[in-house]
Amino acid sequence: MEQEGRPGGMTEVEPAGADAHIAVVGVAARFGPDAAPGSLREWPPVPGSQPGEAAADPHAFDHGFFSVSPREAVVLDPQQRVLLECAHHALEDAAHDPTRGDAVVGVYAGGATTAHAARLRARPDLLPHVDDRQIRAATGADFLASRIAYKLGLTGPAVSVQAASATALVTVHTAVQALLGGECDVALAASATVGTAEGTRDGFGCAVLVLRRLPDAWENGDRIHAVVCGTAVGRGGGGESAEAGRARITADALSVSGVAADTVEAVHAPPGVGVTDTAPAAATLVQAVLAGSGAPLRTAVTASGVFGTHACVVLAGPPAPPAPPVPTAPAGTSAADPRGWQLLPFSAKSPAALAETAARLGDHLRFTEGAAALRDVAWTLQSGRTPFPHRGFVVARGSGEAASALAGIGADPQKEKARHATGEAPPVVFTFPGHGGQHLGMGRALYRSDPRFRQDVDNCAARVRTETGVDLLAVLNPEGEEAEEAARRELEDPTVTQLAVFVLEHTLAQALIRRGVRPSAVVGHSLGGYAAACVAGVFSLPDAVRMVVTRVRLLRSLAPGAMAAVRMTEAELLPLLPEGVGIAAFSGPDQVTVSGPREAVTRFVEEYAAKGLEVRLLHIPGAGHSSLVDPVLDEYAEFLGGITFHPPAIPVVSDTTGTWAEPEEITSPAYWCRHMRQAVRYHDVLDTLNSVEGAALVEVGPGTTLTALARRHRELRRDHLILHSLPHPKDETPDPQVLLSTIGALWAAGTDVRWPALHTVEKSLYELGEMPPLGSVPPQMYASLIRQDRFGEPEKAFATEVVDTPSPGRGQVLVWVMAAGINYNNVWAGLGRPIDVIAARRKQGEPEDFHIGGSEGAGVVFAVGEGVSGVAVGDHVMLSGAQWDETAPDIRLGGDPTLSPTMRAWGYESNYGSFAQFALVRDYQCHPKPKNLTWEAAAAFILTGGTAYRQLFGWAPNTVQPGDPVLIWGGAGGLGSMGIQLARNAGGLPVAVVSSEERAEYCRRLGAVGTVNRREFDHWGRMPDLEDAAAFGAWMSRVRLFGRAFWEALGERRAPKVVLEHSGQDTIPTSMYLCDNGGMVTICGGTSGYAADVDLRFLWMRQKRLQGSHGFNQAQCRAVIHLVASGQVDPCLSRVFGFEEIGEAHQVMHENRQPPGNMAALVNAPRPGLTTLA
Repeated sequence: MEQEGRPGGMTEVEPAGADAHIAVVGVAARFGPDAAPGSLREWPPVPGSQPGEAAADPHAFDHGFFSVSPREAVVLDPQQRVLLECAHHALEDAAHDPTRGDAVVGVYAGGATTAHAARLRARPDLLPHVDDRQIRAATGADFLASRIAYKLGLTGPAVSVQAASATALVTVHTAVQALLGGECDVALAASATVGTAEGTRDGFGCAVLVLRRLPDAWENGDRIHAVVCGTAVGRGGGGESAEAGRARITADALSVSGVAADTVEAVHAPPGVGVTDTAPAAATLVQAVLAGSGAPLRTAVTASGVFGTHACVVLAGPPAPPAPPVPTAPAGTSAADPRGWQLLPFSAKSPAALAETAARLGDHLRFTEGAAALRDVAWTLQSGRTPFPHRGFVVARGSGEAASALAGIGADPQKEKARHATGEAPPVVFTFPGHGGQHLGMGRALYRSDPRFRQDVDNCAARVRTETGVDLLAVLNPEGEEAEEAARRELEDPTVTQLAVFVLEHTLAQALIRRGVRPSAVVGHSLGGYAAACVAGVFSLPDAVRMVVTRVRLLRSLAPGAMAAVRMTEAELLPLLPEGVGIAAFSGPDQVTVSGPREAVTRFVEEYAAKGLEVRLLHIPGAGHSSLVDPVLDEYAEFLGGITFHPPAIPVVSDTTGTWAEPEEITSPAYWCRHMRQAVRYHDVLDTLNSVEGAALVEVGPGTTLTALARRHRELRRDHLILHSLPHPKDETPDPQVLLSTIGALWAAGTDVRWPALHTVEKSLYELGEMPPLGSVPPQMYASLIRQDRFGEPEKAFATEVVDTPSPGRGQVLVWVMAAGINYNNVWAGLGRPIDVIAARRKQGEPEDFHIGGSEGAGVVFAVGEGVSGVAVGDHVMLSGAQWDETAPDIRLGGDPTLSPTMRAWGYESNYGSFAQFALVRDYQCHPKPKNLTWEAAAAFILTGGTAYRQLFGWAPNTVQPGDPVLIWGGAGGLGSMGIQLARNAGGLPVAVVSSEERAEYCRRLGAVGTVNRREFDHWGRMPDLEDAAAFGAWMSRVRLFGRAFWEALGERRAPKVVLEHSGQDTIPTSMYLCDNGGMVTICGGTSGYAADVDLRFLWMRQKRLQGSHGFNQAQCRAVIHLVASGQVDPCLSRVFGFEEIGEAHQVMHENRQPPGNMAALVNAPRPGLTTLA
């Protein structure tokens, strides 16, 4: 498909063939003056491009950057030095940070043979320090790829390629084949020639291309320089001329690429100079990749090595991604909008390099215009650069502003916004202030610019409105002058003030956590203690709101009181205090707050102010933390008896004791009564935090009161970082700038920030088919859910509604669901029987009055909770349906989790399954999705496959062995389809029970050795009473007929060693009779009923086994995924429904009208057949 005037110079490739095409997403090169025809100086600049004269100088090589000693740099072959530098530059050009570990990166590199080793062996000054093995490793071409991989931390294949002048193209060919074969996700194709120790020979050059599969590049939002449509490698032979051999290989490459020869407008071949060099071919290849306007449209690059090795690479211009585009970089905002603030992080391996980096970045930004451009720069710096130990950042809203700030850091890298990260993230302590820092406009800019923050505030405000009738939104987000004046008056009301401060603190903490700032400890000052404990999980948010409301009500019922600040020590102050006045807070050695009856406190202030002491009344109504509180403590204790307390999930420092709170202490009503009555010992809190090495104290709430106390604390360690998240009331710095500066400082100190969450989600709800930026979670989502008043037929029980998106807790993962499996779990859920899943969960304290089902699925990780391992944002995963409590004693002792009392079926017994835009799972439920599986296929087989695997192989010694007959009930169903294949794969002889010849043929295609049609028999149901000899005899005769049918299907007179059961009541009596002596009937359900009869005579006299089997463990799940991914077992996907048809899908299953195999529903996937997001 050609487009006239298309920038970039090459015709775009057709999207239809995208799965077989490879995108060039990064380029770096260095060339000497005669490396390629026309010289690359005529082409766009290449990242890292330098002339060749310095390549061999070990002093010009940045050995420290690559952790190479000065002596090792001298020994290292110039080719290895220049390839290392170019490989790093190429990855940066591709905006790929290899330390993220989200892609397997392979290296395919080649170079020329050099005389460097001989020169080293001729140096007597080196030989005593370097042995021959080290010289070979430093100079041998065999080590080019492995050294790059080792030094850059790449985990994919590292393969060295040698093909003389064709090396550059053969590395591309090898890398392309590895990508298409799934050996790696990203590949470096690298080649170099540095002929002499001086590195000045004509033909010097080095080139590195970063390659990835085109759909992956689209999905990742990569800049695509060009597309490799096809490659071919071969050699001449049998007297064939070089020209004929080259033409044949070129034709092969065109055939592979699907590009017609008459559409190729140029064939590039390197000149015949330096025929043993890789440089000319590398230069020609880079020249074609970076072709500008006026260059050929479709290009074939060829090269030939000595003795007839020919290679060809066919290139085309970058295509537009298929609609709808998948946004990966954040959406744009105007420079005047608070959302236009951007955090630009940068790093280096030394202070000098950091200053240089800041200066270069500033120079670049001086020529960058517009908020969108600054946003793109910020995103690339955040997500596409490897973080090094010396770090800096700026927060700016325009390119000029950013450039000026960077110039300041470049001139003085020791400024506050440049730090040295030690390699470990600093322990972060959230400090929550009490009321006193509140002011009109606190948090308002964040409320208006951050939809998720706004949603959290709205939810909290709704709870407050229900409890008190107070409208906090009118206080936190007033519109217009009259509304602002009313809000200012409302803030004088202690009830409104304390509720507003608590809500702001709690939601601000959640905003920081979403951005990757997870506290290692929390502490609050008075009222702030409630926000701290709530964030630590001591009590729920609804209970916290009730506690604050009750606390304020009780304090307001007290006699009039007052508080005053006094500048003297405790020992100096105590003798001076009048009766009834006591110390309410210790903020420093000589910084104390007193509290008591209003008249007594006022007289005390007047008397000692007149004597010249530093004492002043505080504008805080009431007298908390004093004896005035005593009359209401019993009532508060009675109220607290109705609160559900939990041990803190995050350590808490008590502001009542000044030390670490014990779990049994902070979870008692008595503690919270003492907390309201006794003095706040914040100075002691800071003494305690002084023992936390390298801690970062982040004030979470309005104002900077606690920040100021920490900075004045004389003993606080110098390595502590003291930050605040909102500005001082008199500081006009916008909220977003302050918050981003805090996050930047934490990143600079070593915190692993979740960069996608910094960028505003422009919408609070995304329509089906749309997708938010990767990692940015909207506050709401669509879900196909069940409510109690709709229990009944599944097609009516399910309905699409909008609900709040859940947030991942500790060990949890939030997944953007592409497709979900359909299974019988949610037929039961929709019917409301055998259990009411909603009532069962609410009895356990879960608040949701709806059920989001779906016990398997596939999608993309969007957010992870604290403590998650092995899963990262952006991972493509399949979701298994078994959940359990990893902290349960039986599991910690190594027991099978599926036998634990804590085991639950996700999406049935637990909520937030896969029938929604986002699913909430445990990290161990996430399994890498095989790249060859579509989303719907990946979503449809784990539950049935894992369950069947456990039934057939999970109950030793009764596991299917080669030659064992196996009876599979419901052979054409999802469970039976997987069971047939698993049994046959293990060498078993499966016989399937079916209901029609069509289904019988289906089962035989899957590997069943025979089938039995159950409709030919009529003895199903409860077993007759043994006392009724006639009825029992008639029943037994039919069972024997069924047994003979099994023999005929099997082809021999043998009983099944294993019977895979799930129908239950109607079939269990027959299964138990038919099962072989010492054999096993294993059952995982009861679709025909639960009251099954068993003739115990057959059970004990024939020593048979009736085994219940539920779910599957991790090893069993992985085994099934491997069998499917490797093609040994088919996922048997037979029908795919749309999201709005989820109820219909379950109705079809309920009425047994489903086609053979498994079924799935698309959720966010726009159409069937996709294997990636694009």
